[in-house]
Amino acid sequence: MKALIVFFAILCLVSPCFAQDAQPGTGGDARRILFSLSRESAGELTDGQALMISRSMLARLQAASSEIIVLERPASIGAPSVSDLSADARGRGADGWVSVIISGTWESMRIGVRAFDLRTSSMVVDRSFARAGSSLGELPREGWDDMVQVVAPQFHAALPGAQAPSGAPQARLTIRAIVGTRVTGAGTGALVIGPDGVVTVDLPASREYLLRGELAGYSPSTARIFLSGSREVVLRQERSARWAMEASLQDLGYPRIDAAWFPGGGSAYVKLGLTTYLVGLALDSTEVLSSTPLTNVEAQMGLFLNPADSLFRVSFGIGCFVRVVHVPEVFFGPDPLSPWGIRGIIGVEISGAPRSRFFVELTPTVYMTPAPDALRQFLGSGDIPFGWLRGNGSFVDVVSLRCGYRWLL
Repeated sequence: MKALIVFFAILCLVSPCFAQDAQPGTGGDARRILFSLSRESAGELTDGQALMISRSMLARLQAASSEIIVLERPASIGAPSVSDLSADARGRGADGWVSVIISGTWESMRIGVRAFDLRTSSMVVDRSFARAGSSLGELPREGWDDMVQVVAPQFHAALPGAQAPSGAPQARLTIRAIVGTRVTGAGTGALVIGPDGVVTVDLPASREYLLRGELAGYSPSTARIFLSGSREVVLRQERSARWAMEASLQDLGYPRIDAAWFPGGGSAYVKLGLTTYLVGLALDSTEVLSSTPLTNVEAQMGLFLNPADSLFRVSFGIGCFVRVVHVPEVFFGPDPLSPWGIRGIIGVEISGAPRSRFFVELTPTVYMTPAPDALRQFLGSGDIPFGWLRGNGSFVDVVSLRCGYRWLL
């Protein structure tokens, strides 16, 4: 049972890191491309089938390049003109368009593809393809490689330091924020808010920008804008959380509570916590609940690696604890079998709301002991339990886990 839980917990720790990398880029330098699909006549494919083809092609084109943001134009019967597509693209803030014209049936389809770059006022793709033997059931696996491979390379985002094309309209962007804030996403490089709380920059108009402001002691602030003309933007900045409270289950069965402090509101933390073993989930085949008169008092310190506004944040830390035995009217003091220990922390938190986080941690733990044989008997008769290792005067729980919720104060 514990092995299965460990497998899923480690999967939860690892998979978010890959999930973040898989998202298409939508930064301020990305190109906005209008996608249009049309049919030559009404009787060959239904409106629903045309819509499915359009969404499938659009998704494959978006996934092919992190440098473009694809906008959808409603499917139509009859191909729109170059002037109509260009006017529609400009009206929606795009700087290029892709027009796909399909004819025939699923069994024998012809696909015409045109792509136009408004920045250079040139037709960059004008091709046609034929395919046979397709079916509606194969649509989820269809990659539309012939269309995607000729279109996606034609639209490149502006490189850092690149200048706007000659004669391209410019607009002045004024950004207000706290003095010293570092702002990215507004053209080339980073901007720093001056002593008057303002910075200005001239940028190509009719484009979308994702502004991000960062300042020590404050949570990152973002603003997505479309710059159609000169304008002013105010970045709303809040002080970073200095404290947090955590409620969790240590070893996925024993209640624990912690108070954390973030010095200066940064990514480093110091934490103090209590874990009680008076009642918990046994997670084995012999019993459901367990009760042991033990309490751990633990201090930790660590560091979060990702920015505070990330959907997933990875953390690393180390802790030290003392174990106290408390049997009413009999004994109160350090645990004779294992009076103290050391714990490592590798964690991932998921942001469910601005001030709360769900987290999972892998917490390999070393229990120091003056009586190894007695502690082994306490862990269970026979072999050492799964996930445990015996050292010289210590036992190591390699697969110790903790999950819980964190509230930022």
